[in-house]
Amino acid sequence: MQIFIDESGSFLSGSDLTRRVSCIGALTIPQEVFDELASEFMKLDCVKLNRDEELKGSALGERAILEMLELLSRFEAVFQPVAIGSRNGLGCNFRQGVDLVADQAASFSSERMAA
Repeated sequence: MQIFIDESGSFLSGSDLTRRVSCIGALTIPQEVFDELASEFMKLDCVKLNRDEELKGSALGERAILEMLELLSRFEAVFQPVAIGSRNGLGCNFRQGVDLVADQAASFSSERMAA
């Protein structure tokens, strides 16, 4: 099982940031399909155009995002996002978010191994 955890946002807190939300996400890919999925991923147009720099989801259009989601779905990969709120009760705190995506990824891994 390959597990990738990434974040998006500034993770700032404070009284003037009541609407600030960030995100943590875990992408879990079954080991037996990882190489083939990675090969197919590199063929996507949005990846070819950004080959020399980090691919940012915020720079992608709807079509590119749909292509990625369809690719992940074909290979039974799972993406688990978690919203992290600042002080208005939205989402959870950073540590809880990391724990949640890690638990979800571990749960998926266990289910795949049992199948």
